[in-house]
Amino acid sequence: MAHWLNGHLKAVGVETKLVDLGKHIMDGEELPLPPAILGRIGNDPKKKTVLVYGHFDVQPVSERSGSLLSWWGWTLLDIVTVVVRLMAG
Repeated sequence: MAHWLNGHLKAVGVETKLVDLGKHIMDGEELPLPPAILGRIGNDPKKKTVLVYGHFDVQPVSERSGSLLSWWGWTLLDIVTVVVRLMAG
């Protein structure tokens, strides 16, 4: 999932970096954590900085959850596209 999202961010012009978060032990088993994705659009010091924080390793939203995303039919790629366009100004 991280590599998929990283590819889509790069495709819309985001400069990205994958950061290894190490491992997690659950029920005695050592599991790799998905990497964090750091992204940047532009580097103009005159522009304000916007921090966007989110999770990409979650379960799909059910219709009964009341999520606005499920009502509008948005996808993760829709959200990423909107955020990138807003940040690009």
